[in-house]
Amino acid sequence: MTHSSLTQERLKTLLNYDAETGVFTNKTLRTRAKIGQPAGALTSEGYTAFQIDGQKIYAHRAVWLYVHGVWPKNEIDHINQNRNDNRLCNLREADRFANAANTGKHSTNTSGHKGVTFHARRKKWQVQMRSRNKTFYVGQYDLLADAVQARAIAEIFLHRAA
Repeated sequence: MTHSSLTQERLKTLLNYDAETGVFTNKTLRTRAKIGQPAGALTSEGYTAFQIDGQKIYAHRAVWLYVHGVWPKNEIDHINQNRNDNRLCNLREADRFANAANTGKHSTNTSGHKGVTFHARRKKWQVQMRSRNKTFYVGQYDLLADAVQARAIAEIFLHRAA
């Protein structure tokens, strides 16, 4: 992952950051940027990004530099899965696997719970999960509540072992 040559000092010279709202605002008059106005725009992927010294900077990564003084070594995960929510409390540094694990349920999900599907032939709720490119079969259960509980327990053990 490449890092910009942008420093914390330079970033703080150009922008203010409000950790409560997650919004960067312009401190100086820049091309198409007025003082006090929110910095950046939404990308097609749903992230906020802005240009500094000819480089595209993603706001969630800039938060890390602004607050901690260094570029993140890994990816920055939006805990609530909202790519435009750059409040400090919603951001954490995570490796690719942890970041990928923080996703919502699949669009075809019918159980309402991530990793829990109904096995029609056996008429049971089945639990499967993926972690670090491996699929783990947890089991099949008569009751949806039991399947949801089994998945929650398995998730704790899988993440503890990672």
